[in-house]
Amino acid sequence: MVLDGMAVIQSLPCPKGTFKDFAFTVLRAVLYAHPQEQSSRYDFVVDQYWDLSIKDAERAKRTSCGVVVTRIARSSQLCPKQWKKFLSSGQNKTALLYFVAEEWRSDNFAGLLKDIQLYVCYGSICNVLTSTDGQQVYQTDVPELTCTHEEADTRLFVHAQHAVQAGISTIIIKSPDTDVAVIGIHVAALQPLQKAELIWLTGTKERTRYVNLSTIARQLGHDITDALPGYHAFTGCDSTSAFAGKGKKSSFRLLLHSASMQAVMRQLGVLHSCSQDTHKGCELFVCSLYGQSGCTSVNDARYKIFCQKSSEGHKLPPTANALYYHTLRANYQAHIWRRSLIPHFAVPEPDGHGWTVTRDPPSLSIKWASQPPAPHAILQLLHCNCKTGCITALCSCVKSSMQCTDACGCKDCNNSDKTVDLDNDSEDGYDFDGDETDNVIESADESDAESRVP
Repeated sequence: MVLDGMAVIQSLPCPKGTFKDFAFTVLRAVLYAHPQEQSSRYDFVVDQYWDLSIKDAERAKRTSCGVVVTRIARSSQLCPKQWKKFLSSGQNKTALLYFVAEEWRSDNFAGLLKDIQLYVCYGSICNVLTSTDGQQVYQTDVPELTCTHEEADTRLFVHAQHAVQAGISTIIIKSPDTDVAVIGIHVAALQPLQKAELIWLTGTKERTRYVNLSTIARQLGHDITDALPGYHAFTGCDSTSAFAGKGKKSSFRLLLHSASMQAVMRQLGVLHSCSQDTHKGCELFVCSLYGQSGCTSVNDARYKIFCQKSSEGHKLPPTANALYYHTLRANYQAHIWRRSLIPHFAVPEPDGHGWTVTRDPPSLSIKWASQPPAPHAILQLLHCNCKTGCITALCSCVKSSMQCTDACGCKDCNNSDKTVDLDNDSEDGYDFDGDETDNVIESADESDAESRVP
């Protein structure tokens, strides 16, 4: 069983004893949380917490309650009462993971580790702990599992690959993260893991779910599984935003029904840079997603939906400029996911890939766009309802030296410059008539759509 170590820690109640007591609690949770799945090998895999991370925005949401930085000085030290605030700090989590890994090497834990191999990650290093007699713990370095991945989401599969190479035929990946399931379906179709059954274990103790990712990969076929990293990063994950009002189910149906869209998503993440053809393909994907398959420009699709006055402003598709930077971020994230089975690879800095890095102090921020999302008149919410042709200063738009827009209700206007043809609606929408293909990734969280591309 391969476990997301920090997810295990986060799932435990606030500790009331010492850090040593908590180390025992975590180990018992690793070994005995699912008695029906007893194994001789467990892999405790964790994140690395870098100063600059593309997950900074997501982590910032989790630290909105505040942060308490605590130094772990000794094993008898009491755990802080403000435990959630303690775990909101990457510095605290790094220290806690190092402490737990060090504590488990103690012979005090030999009884729990008898006849078990426990692979423990901390930083980029991995050791295996075991006890043959229940009296003494033995530690061995595992250089082939030394890994430079930042996220446990990908590092889990380096360990899964190692287990398959050791002759294990069924690998259980325990994680609550949908990103892990998507990556798992992708890697289950790759040669190193085709010899094994990859099972995703998720849910709570009361509501546990087992999802056979290998079976899903076989049912989807190569084209879809190869498109999944790009598709999931593009439609919203922990490090990228989603499209407002467009959940995973609707976008996945679009992917299933369109070979051209599959080809576009298969290109995302292949290289660390993103070609113009890929940018254009992603733009067509968004047009179809918003029911405007007749448009070749997301700006045209956005304008047509706006003129229909059937959608709130924040539910419009993104501008072409905003989509450009979103595509860069999705490509960057997919590039990392596609290398989940490679322990060491050079990740380019996120600066210039949809993020902006400042050096003093070091920080990483999302670059949403470099252009305003709409003409100045619309941003000012200025509109008129003139019936006399918008010629004199009685027209609020003329008075402000702005052209009228389709937000106006004026008649016989002489103050506009409308260039988009709104009459050709014959190709709008996307036809999903006929039998629906089963949605094999129902676990994708529809609430991702709450975080949107502006």
